Amino acid sequence: MAIGMKLKKANESSKLDVSKFFGIPTLPLSIVDKLSSDAIFIAQIKLEDIIPFDIDNKLPHVGFLYFFMESEDDGPYSYKKAVVFYSNEEPEVAISDFNQNSPISEGLNEDYIIEFFKADDSYEGNKLLGVPADWNYQDEPRELLLQYDPLDTEDLEFFSCLDGYIYFFFKDEKRKFNEVEIQLEYS
Repeated sequence: MAIGMKLKKANESSKLDVSKFFGIPTLPLSIVDKLSSDAIFIAQIKLEDIIPFDIDNKLPHVGFLYFFMESEDDGPYSYKKAVVFYSNEEPEVAISDFNQNSPISEGLNEDYIIEFFKADDSYEGNKLLGVPADWNYQDEPRELLLQYDPLDTEDLEFFSCLDGYIYFFFKDEKRKFNEVEIQLEYS
């Protein structure tokens, strides 16, 4: 079972401990020093929020997951590297200018609050877990952690030119958050 995510632009600054995409990351101090200068903040998931929807208990139900991507050069659509952190510490630091110098500036500096819902594995919008939408390869896909659909949220410009998805996959069946891979899928 997948966990669907609807994104809604926040009307004001978010609290530190909310699930959201983009905007101001709110992190525990232990993570701040681990981030590279070219990291792009994608999302933070308050795992307590997904308890009613994670019926297979595939993810922890305490703490936070933090999703970032890094570019290998200054081009906005160059190869990206996934960086995912799990922490059971409470957020302590809000970094208001985190995505300011990103080569992909569209829509990154505004908070989009996440509303979770139960979804089919094949749901085609933003989601946690399930099966990657629009998978065009002969090989079976790896286990999906997060799927971002740039066209699923009105007025959100991040990668809006991408008619496809950004997938965060577990590297293997051990589900280690520090071994997640990213793939951009163009339709």
